[in-house]
Amino acid sequence: MSIGEKKRKTRSDKKISIAPFIADRERVWIHRIGRYMELPEGEIGFRLLQSSIQNERCIDFFAAYFRRPYQFSERVIFPGRRHADNVEEYIQIDENQNRSRFKIKVSQDFHLALSEFQIALGTPYLARGTYAMLKYSLVEMDIIQNVAPGIQKNHIYGPVKTASQLNMSQVSSKAYSVLKSRRN
Repeated sequence: MSIGEKKRKTRSDKKISIAPFIADRERVWIHRIGRYMELPEGEIGFRLLQSSIQNERCIDFFAAYFRRPYQFSERVIFPGRRHADNVEEYIQIDENQNRSRFKIKVSQDFHLALSEFQIALGTPYLARGTYAMLKYSLVEMDIIQNVAPGIQKNHIYGPVKTASQLNMSQVSSKAYSVLKSRRN
């Protein structure tokens, strides 16, 4: 590719869907990043994955789980180990937490890169390898900052407040005033 050439975008019907189960708490974090960036949750998930698969610290974290060699770059190859830690323990979602499918659409090239990562982990399902990387990317602020520059920790991990916990008397929207008048 020459200097003046732009890389062509992949048509949406040519993209491949990956739908890992994620905990609702992590979905809320992705939603908050999406609100901050004014982008859909699926796009935020894709950008988090894209940033983390290029992050050497992220891959170094998963090196303990690699059962097969993983080539990070031309010069860096992480060896696999026969008795590597089981990634299933890392991605285990607590039974008390709700979980749901999180749909991410990726290009064929990126799908191949995620597949190589999943094969190195030794997990039989792409969705589990994808979730492992997504889970890691949601706790590393340098990856989040790469996706959403300027976002603060409290924007993402802040407490979830119910409507009753919010001071709704100061809200001046028409919708709230209609609801307030119906209650009286």
